[in-house]
Amino acid sequence: FRNYVTGSIVLLQMAVCTVFLSFVAGNINAFLSNYLPHSNIFVSSTALDIFMVAPIAAGLTLIPSLAGLGPVSEIATAVLFAGFALLAGVLASNWDVQPETMPALNWVQVPMAFTSILYSFEGICIVLPLEAAMRDRTKYHAVFALSYVFIAFVFCTIGATCVWVLGSVGDGSVTAFLTNHADEF
Repeated sequence: FRNYVTGSIVLLQMAVCTVFLSFVAGNINAFLSNYLPHSNIFVSSTALDIFMVAPIAAGLTLIPSLAGLGPVSEIATAVLFAGFALLAGVLASNWDVQPETMPALNWVQVPMAFTSILYSFEGICIVLPLEAAMRDRTKYHAVFALSYVFIAFVFCTIGATCVWVLGSVGDGSVTAFLTNHADEF
């Protein structure tokens, strides 16, 4: 049974990483297409962009412990909040040019939105090691619940604010949208 569980976790993580790598590759593709338009070698396909990102992702999987992931997580968190600050600057500078009408809810896209939300909260392979690494495991449930409430608040606030200021945000992500529509903002 243990081998079945381990195999299931590995397959799940590979599936999630595939989605993540395609998401990152889409953002890289949008960036390179707009800022290096004559460099077709880098932007010929999403598969090539995934290939460019894969060594970094593979390197991160070789970190053997949570203690080793700590510094990487700190850097990633700093970069994430720097991105939030840059996005806040773009939104603030465009606050007065909000669209006249808000995008309508497209019920066909609700399942996709729901899966994106679930993907954003993916932590199945991290939850148990985090609990095991805590000094006081009795506080785990409160810390876990508070963390997810905070993450949900941040994601919902950023998403709603982007739609409020920018209107319909397409292109797969806010990053790709702003990159592809940089001349409008």
